[in-house]
Order: sequence, then C-alpha cells, then structure tokens
Amino acid sequence: MCRALDRWIAKAFAPGRPAATLTALAHASAAANAAETLTPEQAQARKTVKECERRLARHQAALEARACVML
Repeated sequence: MCRALDRWIAKAFAPGRPAATLTALAHASAAANAAETLTPEQAQARKTVKECERRLARHQAALEARACVML
C-alpha cells in the first residue's frame, strides 16, 4: 500500500506537475465540501462551533480592550 502511494506521490509531484496536482487537489476538496451532506447532528455541531467562535472573538476583544485601558 505504501509503495503504491509513494509512486503516486512521486508521479503527482514530479517536476512540472506540482501546480497541476495542487490545483486538482484544491478543486476536489472544494467539490467535496460543497457536496457534503451533513447529518442533523453534524449541522448542529457546526452551528454550535460557529457560535462559540463568535462568542470567543467577542470575549477576546473585550479582554484586549480592558488590557489597553489598564496600561
């Protein structure tokens, strides 16, 4: 298995190929993300994570503002 993967990597990233390979990987990743179907639990988890990230950013900004006042 590893030898086959090694051969694929060597071919994909051979001189003159990295840009095409990286473009193909990026397109495949974007297509997979766009077509991804989430379970209700996964969708809720993503929503919760986004909300937590928003709240964390707000708290960090408040801490930084307070730190500037104390200097």
